[in-house]
Amino acid sequence: MVNFPQPILNLPEADIPLKGVKAFLSQGKNHQIIFMEFSEDVDLPEHSHESQWGIVLEGEIELIIGGVKNRYKTYSIIALVNT
Repeated sequence: MVNFPQPILNLPEADIPLKGVKAFLSQGKNHQIIFMEFSEDVDLPEHSHESQWGIVLEGEIELIIGGVKNRYKTYSIIALVNT
């Protein structure tokens, strides 16, 4: 398990209704940062959102992006927007 520093632990806890997931949220007009901790393997439901970038501090994350499954320690998801 990740031992987040106190400034992160002091952030509001995000409401993530999945067993084994704890998250702390920093959010403002132009940003959203979420620090997530998984105490067990979790299958997240398929979802979509704007671009994101992530760093895995311990272990790995398995993501399916564009139908391709890969394991990552650092990842970027670029959202394509039709204009």
